[in-house]
Amino acid sequence: MGKYYLTTAIVYVNDAPGLHFVYEQIGADALARFHRQRGDEVFFLTGTDENGTKIDRAAKAKGEQTRPFVDALAARYQEVARLYDVSFDRFIRTTDADHVEGVQWFVKRWIENGDVYEATYEGLYCVSCEAFYEESDLVDGKCPIHTPRATIERLSEKNYFFRLSKYQKALEDLYRANPDFCVPDFRRNEVLGWIERGLKDVSVSRRGLDWGIPWPGDPQQTVYVWFDALINYATGVGFGSNAALFKKFWPADVHVIGKDITRFHCIYWPAMLLAAGVELPKKVHVHGFLQYRGQRLSKTSGNMIDPFAAAQEWGADAIRYLLLRQAGFTTDADVSPEIFTNRYNADLANNLGNLAQRTVTMIARYREGRIPEPRKGGSAELQEVAQRVSRAHDAAASRLAFDEALASIFELVDATNRHYDRTKPWTLARTGPPEDLDDALYSAAEALRLIAHLLWPYLPQATTKIATALNTKLPGPGSAEQWAKDSSWGRLLPGNPLRSSAVLFPRIEPLEKVAT
Repeated sequence: MGKYYLTTAIVYVNDAPGLHFVYEQIGADALARFHRQRGDEVFFLTGTDENGTKIDRAAKAKGEQTRPFVDALAARYQEVARLYDVSFDRFIRTTDADHVEGVQWFVKRWIENGDVYEATYEGLYCVSCEAFYEESDLVDGKCPIHTPRATIERLSEKNYFFRLSKYQKALEDLYRANPDFCVPDFRRNEVLGWIERGLKDVSVSRRGLDWGIPWPGDPQQTVYVWFDALINYATGVGFGSNAALFKKFWPADVHVIGKDITRFHCIYWPAMLLAAGVELPKKVHVHGFLQYRGQRLSKTSGNMIDPFAAAQEWGADAIRYLLLRQAGFTTDADVSPEIFTNRYNADLANNLGNLAQRTVTMIARYREGRIPEPRKGGSAELQEVAQRVSRAHDAAASRLAFDEALASIFELVDATNRHYDRTKPWTLARTGPPEDLDDALYSAAEALRLIAHLLWPYLPQATTKIATALNTKLPGPGSAEQWAKDSSWGRLLPGNPLRSSAVLFPRIEPLEKVAT
């Protein structure tokens, strides 16, 4: 058993959650479940970013105190994560006491290492993304990420600066020695472009802000929210509070982030770690944006899909599949109620759901509800497809190409449905040899069992129902030895009684709009 530590970006709690927040969590959760199922000891961290100017202003704009405001929104984000079966091991809040203390210890290491100095910052600042920009970064004078709504402010204040320029060569060496530190490669190329233009020291504190983590030794300053937030990846697994836990799981195996925050994670974060004397993470995986009506889903744009309404319309389990099958986990992708419904009906209702229903129904009708005894393990053709699909799925899932991983599993779903069309159990039951019918039914049921195990990281509820109907071991976390057994052909026990099952994915007709 190996260790596997993965994180999502922590979400800024200045407004209610949207489906784009759930997308990142679902992808990371599928990866966590994939590794747990294959025997790794996983620590999965997600959470909320609760400090900084934007949150303080959002609370005041609603006439609320900042702490109750963030408490209510953090609870809402935890609620939606649980609704979508996100199996996090810790939901960190940057207002947590151990995080606050850990950040201050982290900053003290920079100070002791001579990597912090005091100077006056004068420049451009986007409140929406809490980031400083050069004039050349702007688009028509606006933030390049939050155009057209966000306002750029010109700031001049005395801050503490981090010697980012000191780590220019170290970062060049990092990407030369480990080109897969940032994936996919076109995101890494963006990072290399930023590094090649030369790194400048950055402000790491803000003056006169009431809501934030106090700078060590200077209560007039708070740790700049982005640097406070990045450190959650270390504090969330014990830095500054639980040395044994930190030693066990650090370094992170992968940070899962969106493309708008690549610079922070692939330049600032490794430099911050080097300055603090902490080992670097192994990889940063950058995914694209969800788009609706040609525009990015985001709180800033106001282009949102409500995750609670989406779960009510299609089911949270189904949304997990629909997002990862439609959007993958690399480039931008369009989503809409129409896209969801068409894929739901085609893949889940007509294909997977129908396969499960007809398998249980025919065994109940033709073999008194008991798994039949096959000859020589059943269909050699389905066995070959199952083995090939399992290899292809694992290779794709390991690199977070979830659209490819799911497409490979559905090759086995399609092959099993074609198996029924070819063998025609309904005809064999009347005119064929009993052994042919036994082979046909066993092979389809065994393929369905394997499908359930492969699909569990994505559809945990539906696959549990399939395994329950087949009266076999439930898919889920295990050991490497157990996974070797579960993923091999021929595990269903002849004579085992099946259980009745409900329709997994009822077909959806014209829907109500859930986008706002």
